[in-house]
Amino acid sequence: MIKKRIGIIIYIILAILSIACLTLVLNFSKIRTNQKKIAYHKTANTSFVTELKDNSYYNTKYLESTYNVVANLIEAFKIDYNYVYTLSEDAKYNLTYSLKAYLEVYDSTNNTKPIEKKEYELVPRTAIEGTGSVIKVDLLNQTIDYQNYNKIVQNWKKEVTPEANLRIVFNVSWIGETNTFDNQINDTYTSTIKIPISSLKTITIEKPANVDESNVMTEKDELPMKYKITFALIIVVFVACLVRIFLYINEINEEKDKYEQQINKILREFDRAITQAKGKFTLKKGDNNIEVNDFYEVMDVHDNLNIPIIFYRNSKRECYFAIRNESTVYYCTLKKSTNLQKNHKTKK
Repeated sequence: MIKKRIGIIIYIILAILSIACLTLVLNFSKIRTNQKKIAYHKTANTSFVTELKDNSYYNTKYLESTYNVVANLIEAFKIDYNYVYTLSEDAKYNLTYSLKAYLEVYDSTNNTKPIEKKEYELVPRTAIEGTGSVIKVDLLNQTIDYQNYNKIVQNWKKEVTPEANLRIVFNVSWIGETNTFDNQINDTYTSTIKIPISSLKTITIEKPANVDESNVMTEKDELPMKYKITFALIIVVFVACLVRIFLYINEINEEKDKYEQQINKILREFDRAITQAKGKFTLKKGDNNIEVNDFYEVMDVHDNLNIPIIFYRNSKRECYFAIRNESTVYYCTLKKSTNLQKNHKTKK
């Protein structure tokens, strides 16, 4: 029992030392891990004008306004796209961009599901490879023939009262490699213009907001393998300590339960012969003190002499069963750290 208690203390100390070592290694690894940085500035602009048919309503050929434009006076749209990504150092990059139109036609009486969907490739997917600190795409003067899409929609007039939306989608994406970062860097940008198709009313065109942002990308050095191995070993030691502590506690509790169960069993089964004393058991000089092997030998003495057995509980870990016959004392000792049946020497 004492050895197990000492073992618990030792493993608790080891567990605390493991936590302390883990904390020190973590802090040291943070100091040794550098944070790498790359600054960037990103701008993305979408601008367009509305080209009008000859008319007496507007006194200009082109409108920059996107609100309340008379639909049947629209000839086309002229769109400019500009994307610039500036890095604080050079990068080797692969960039792609494309421009597509998506037309969705609805029945005005039920506009939850389109009755026709079409996709048009205005600018095919284009790839660019390069090296530098500025990644740039300029796609200028893209003409969207509004009347052409309007004709497609009006073809449905014989069957339904059509309504339609035209989405013009410009997409840019790239990935790049730098000397500073171990991993690749990347960015994507999508610009979507929504244009209602109609010949009977004014329309409002939805245009994306321009982008202008600056920030810093960061990356930490990968933790060296020796630190990873150290982490793993410390965690293994810590877990092993916890397991061993649990096992020791479980063993002690089992021993305690077994010891108390056997003591209580003896007191219950031999209640007629046992008297429990309040004091502690002591041996007196001059007495003939005889220590027997176990309780059952004390019981034999009781049966022969017909003298009560006195039960002494000196502590939670030690108790005695004794019979005093004048100056002769027969006794047995029961301890938690020993078996209940243990051979002892006879003392006189």
